[in-house]
Amino acid sequence: MAPVYLFLMILSCTADSSVCMWISNMKRLLYIAIAAIFIACGVDDIPYDNPLDPVNPDYEAPSTVITNPLQGITYGEHSLVAEWQGNKEGMTYRTKLDDNNWSHQLGDETWYPYEFMPLEYLDEGTHAFLVQGRYVSGDLEPQPDSVAFTIDAVTGPALRIYRMYNTAAVNDQLALEIYAEEVSSIAGAEITINFDPSKVRVDGWEIGPFMETAGENPLAFTEINNTSGETTLDIGVMGVFPDDVSGTGIIASLDITLLSVGETQLTFDNQTTLRYDDNAAVSNVELVRTIILVE
Repeated sequence: MAPVYLFLMILSCTADSSVCMWISNMKRLLYIAIAAIFIACGVDDIPYDNPLDPVNPDYEAPSTVITNPLQGITYGEHSLVAEWQGNKEGMTYRTKLDDNNWSHQLGDETWYPYEFMPLEYLDEGTHAFLVQGRYVSGDLEPQPDSVAFTIDAVTGPALRIYRMYNTAAVNDQLALEIYAEEVSSIAGAEITINFDPSKVRVDGWEIGPFMETAGENPLAFTEINNTSGETTLDIGVMGVFPDDVSGTGIIASLDITLLSVGETQLTFDNQTTLRYDDNAAVSNVELVRTIILVE
């Protein structure tokens, strides 16, 4: 009977204004009651379906884990592939090696979408590699993941130029360090370096500390030919005891100025030698060049 009664009341609305007013008031009360029910439930009871929303109680901040290289491991190569994993799909990343700049700045719109990166021309010694991720929402990983690893790819006796790979601009001046690597009882060296004189000018040599013995500087003679693109350092321990040196260290630094854009190399000439105190040449000396990209 109630539905029939309500139907008759609605029909009579055109004839009786008081009935119409009563129906209108009932509608208002119904709307108010529905609104009160939603307010009483509260927004916290509404389920979240966006896992990247920081307000979501199930939200996880972006994070990455570097899976290669491994912390504390020594590698016998000058290159390797760094790999990492993010905790969510669709993340992007930026990377940093040693004291170099980050691959991308915070304001850059496009970061790396992939989870690997070749690391090449890694010098001897310890390196630090960092990765930082972010969501498509822009939320940034609070603390980058990082690993420290060691490169030991040069087997002595050897001579190498540090760094193996450089980037610079025209007119920049660089000091390239010449290292003796894992040598034993050497008393002298004749080091000849070849270069492209259209791209590089050699400004001079600075003697390093490695060949100093008994507090005495070694004897050293240098030649520079910026026309032919060749420079030579003759250096030796003489008149002191001990009269030889062992280990790893900087024999000298070569000061250069970069003249033009492009990639260039500085290489050891095949006549380069290390010598014992009896002037006999050290055999099987590995020679490691440097590459410079001038932009």
